Amino acid sequence: MRVSINPSKVMAAVSAAMGAFFGAKAVVGGRRGGDGRRDTQISRWCAPASPFVKINVDASWSKASKMGFVGVIVRDLESKFVAAARYAIKAPSAAAAEATSLLHGCQLGADLGVRYVILESDSLEAINCLSSSLSLGSWEAFPVLARVKQLGGGISLIAVGLGCPELLMAWRTRLRR
Repeated sequence: MRVSINPSKVMAAVSAAMGAFFGAKAVVGGRRGGDGRRDTQISRWCAPASPFVKINVDASWSKASKMGFVGVIVRDLESKFVAAARYAIKAPSAAAAEATSLLHGCQLGADLGVRYVILESDSLEAINCLSSSLSLGSWEAFPVLARVKQLGGGISLIAVGLGCPELLMAWRTRLRR
C-alpha cells in the first residue's frame, strides 16, 4: 500500500511539533492559577561557584526495547563549555537509566581530571538516594548509584539552590581518581 505524502501537511505537522517542543522546554513549573491558566517559569542555567564545575546529565529510555541514550555536558565556573558526550545504554528501568546518566557524568568528570563537581539531574529519586541512602531508590538503580557514590568519594550534599533558585536537584561531590 502506497501512501502519498503531502509536503504542506508534513511541514505543518513539523512546525506544530517544534512549537510544542520549544514551548515545553521553556516551562519548568506547571501550577495553575485561579483562572485555570498555567503559570510559566523560564529555566536558566546557573554557573557553579569556584572551584566546582557543573556536569548536567539526562537519560532517555524506551520501556519496549530497554534501550536509551545518556547525554552529559560539562561547564566551568564561567559557564564555558568544557566537554559533552552521548552514550547508548541498555537499562532495565527508567530509574536505572537515570542512574546510568549520573555514572557517565562522574566518569567523564574523572576522565577530565575534575575534582569538584556539581552533578545536576532531573531525577529526584537518584539525587535523593545519593544525598541520603541508596536504599530509598529502585533496586535496579542501586548498583549503579553505589558506583556513583564510590566515584564521588562518599561526600554527598543535597544542593538545592547553590545560589541558583532555578536549580532543582544536584549532588555536590569531590571525585576520586
